[in-house]
Parts: sequence; structure tokens; C-alpha cells
Amino acid sequence: MSAFPKSPHQKRGSALLTVVMLTAMFAILTASMLSYSMGERRGNERNRLILRAKTMAENIALYSAEQLIPKLNRMGSAPVGVFPWTGSSANRVYMPPNIILNTAFTTSSVGMEMRAGIESTSPYALVNDVTSPNNGLQVSTAKIPIIAKATATHPSLGSVSAYTEQNMQLSLTPLFQFGMFYNMDLELFPGQNMTIAGPVHTNNRLMARGEQGGTAIVTFTHRVTAATGLS
Repeated sequence: MSAFPKSPHQKRGSALLTVVMLTAMFAILTASMLSYSMGERRGNERNRLILRAKTMAENIALYSAEQLIPKLNRMGSAPVGVFPWTGSSANRVYMPPNIILNTAFTTSSVGMEMRAGIESTSPYALVNDVTSPNNGLQVSTAKIPIIAKATATHPSLGSVSAYTEQNMQLSLTPLFQFGMFYNMDLELFPGQNMTIAGPVHTNNRLMARGEQGGTAIVTFTHRVTAATGLS
């Protein structure tokens, strides 16, 4: 016996069911793709927010380090913990100006902090490293950590805080170790042979030779350094 042929109504019903199933499948795929895209966008925005917070924290640390360098040069010693970030102390380290801290995602009044201080100094020790500028000298060192915090805020993602640490090292070199130490041009033009025992340093230029027309020789027995060169 042959099967009964499908009526036109049955054919239309099968086609409609197929269309409905395909439409539902495409709708599910479209929703999945939209959800994935939104998740990717949200993740990228959060990563950018974290990067903004990290960059601001690094800016705060670098700004603080630039202030510490001249303060350390003037101190001549290494007392522990002398760099407050609030108050009226002469050693206070200031935050960057508001024009830097205030952006579309950060503000100077929310989540911006900095801490810096000198840790205990090491005992004086002879430096034997030939690559060190302090080679041959008794030097004491102190570590100065700078810790900065910055907070970035997104209207949809909330707030993210980032921290960064930058370490500086202070070297204390007593001047009594030097045979000669001078702050300006150091000029040596002896009429007789001259021997200088001990390290020699000048913060400017060093000029050392016998007087003009003579035969005098200048001899250095230890290290010689000049900030702007020798002549």
C-alpha cells in the first residue's frame, strides 16, 4: 500500500515549525554573542581602570622621589622616618598638584596617599666593588622605601585601588676619609714634586700638574674623582 500524500496544511505546519526552531536557535546564538561581547567590554574597561590606578600611583611615587633627592642632599645624615606627607614639617613630602591628580577617573580627595621614610642605616663598611662610585671608601647605606596609593573610579565598575613601591638608597660617606675634598674647581700647580695620600674628590673640575716651565710631578696614591672632569 502506498502512503497517503501530505496535505498542504501539513507541509505549511512543518515549514513553520522549522522556521520557529531556526529563529529560536539564532536568537540564542545572538544572545550568547551579545553576552560575550558585553563581558569582554566590561573586562577591558576594568583592566583600563586598573591601569589608570597603577599609572597614577607611579606618578605619585616619582613625584615624591624628586622631592626627596634635594632633601637628602641637605640632611647629611639618615634619621629614621623623617618624611611625613601631612603637617608643616620642613621635611614634608607633598602630593602632586591637583591638575595631575584630578582626571575623569581619579580625584585628589579620594584614595590618594603616599608614605616615605628612612629605614635603619647599616654599619660603615669598606666598598670593594670596583664598579661602585664608592669603591675604596667606608660607606653606610640606608634604604628609603616610597609607597604610593591611587584610586580610580568608574561609574559602572566601582573603584579600584593600586599600590606601588619605589626604593631609594642613601649612601653616607664621611669626608674625613679623603685626602682632599673640594666643592669647586680644585687646582694643583706645585713647584716641587707633590704626593697626595688618600682619596681625592672635587664637585667640579680637577686641574693638577706642575707649574708652567717646571718639572714637578703630581702623584696620587688613591682614587681621584671629579664631578665635571679632569684637565
